[in-house]
Amino acid sequence: ILDDNLNNGSLSWRDFNDPMQAGNFNRYPGGIIVNENTPGFGNLSESWTEPSWRLVGSYKFSDNLFGYATISEGYKAGGYNDQTGTSGLMVSELTRPVDPEFATNYEIGMKWESEDNRFRFNPTVFFTEYKDAQRAVNIITEQNGAQFQETVFYNAAEVEAKGIEMEFQAVLTESFRIRAQASYLDASYNEFIIDQPGLSDPASGGVILPFFGDFSGLPVPRSPEFMGSIQALYTWGLANGSRVEFGAEYYHEDENLFYISAAGREYDAYLDEKNLINASVTYTDPDANWFVRGYGKNLTDERYRIASQSVATLWTHSQFGAPINYGIEFGMGFGSR
Repeated sequence: ILDDNLNNGSLSWRDFNDPMQAGNFNRYPGGIIVNENTPGFGNLSESWTEPSWRLVGSYKFSDNLFGYATISEGYKAGGYNDQTGTSGLMVSELTRPVDPEFATNYEIGMKWESEDNRFRFNPTVFFTEYKDAQRAVNIITEQNGAQFQETVFYNAAEVEAKGIEMEFQAVLTESFRIRAQASYLDASYNEFIIDQPGLSDPASGGVILPFFGDFSGLPVPRSPEFMGSIQALYTWGLANGSRVEFGAEYYHEDENLFYISAAGREYDAYLDEKNLINASVTYTDPDANWFVRGYGKNLTDERYRIASQSVATLWTHSQFGAPINYGIEFGMGFGSR
């Protein structure tokens, strides 16, 4: 029984000390003046000491089937808001620290391999809870009648994510094999509320306008519900010992929310569903010391975004992925055989 079970755990403490110096530099006649009189500014220093732990239990059902379960908790250290004002507005709220973010993860998985080692299947189910999640929201400041937008982080969100991940590999013949990966993810904000009171700075005369936003129930940005890919590889051995490998890949990603706008849901930015096809041909010399590869990516020339963000209510800034492209790569290895 002892040979079939494996149980272990780990526990650690991490101590983060994070100093920051904040100041506002304005050019006036006579030189550069640093606004050192604003309350809350100067040499700032915070430290965070929190435990991280992990428990693992596993069982070997047979020579070909292995199962495991883990529970772990970790944290992301706190930090500072580094916005000292687009307008030069120095309000201590714009550099106040955010506290650590905590995550607890539960995971169950299995690893299976066929008797002849030709097939492998590894499924995993997970559930993760985030507390005091650090999230950024745009707020409005005002100085001398002009309004500006600032990005401020808050410990404002409680997040729940659950899903399934699967890996599969099959060696169908001596020369042909396929690999596939797929994941399903359901991630949403159980609670995400920002309640920013109005604040003023007596030194500059600027203010932070009050803001209230309830984003509870929205999906977590950059968390597509389904992602998956399948790869096919065919290897052709030549008489002189060299080989040619033909590869093809199909990748799919669901539409997903990329950016939550404080201005309203109509200004949220999304990434469209994308389906990409790539292919390659690789020649490797008999001693496996060098290779040359020709490739083509995004062969259907699909137009897709890889980033998108609304700028207030003015416009949406997007970055697009590469269009159809071809190329040749050359590589060398040392001591391969």
